[in-house]
Amino acid sequence: MSGFCHSGCLELSWVEKLKAMRLLYEEKNNNYWPSEIAASKGETRRLWRAFQSVLGEVPTADTDDHTADEFAAFFSDKVEAVRTSTAATPLYDVPYRHTPTLAEWSTVNSEEVEKLIDAALNKTCQLDPAPTWLVKDASIAFTVHLLAVQQVSHHWLLPSGVLGSCRTTTPEENRARRQ
Repeated sequence: MSGFCHSGCLELSWVEKLKAMRLLYEEKNNNYWPSEIAASKGETRRLWRAFQSVLGEVPTADTDDHTADEFAAFFSDKVEAVRTSTAATPLYDVPYRHTPTLAEWSTVNSEEVEKLIDAALNKTCQLDPAPTWLVKDASIAFTVHLLAVQQVSHHWLLPSGVLGSCRTTTPEENRARRQ
């Protein structure tokens, strides 16, 4: 029984030392980066190096060694390689599907628009014109504008979903009509 207590006591001691070491590392890490940033004192290069280290970015060598001609040749070779590797693949038969015109769309109210915006996933891509969280925060403003676009679309479109002939006049016809 005393052997159990001895090994149990050693394990507890080891766990306590491990926790203390983790806290020490965390404290050192939390103090190190603010002191590095403060030590830059307006030196932007040093400050950027500190930020890059905090973010874990690894400095890379400049890639300015390549010319536009080299890039064009690489790109052409890559395209040719893809075309060669897919030459034996049969063409994909794209099935026809009916695409509704604007006139076939049903009208929506502000609650439905807000519900759709709120249901969007909170994912963002660098190509997005605005982050999803921002669109959600401004959903009331977007709702007002989307409903205005919808009303204008239904007012200007004929039941066929295309602009009427009176709406597709040339500038010359418009000038002649005004005179």
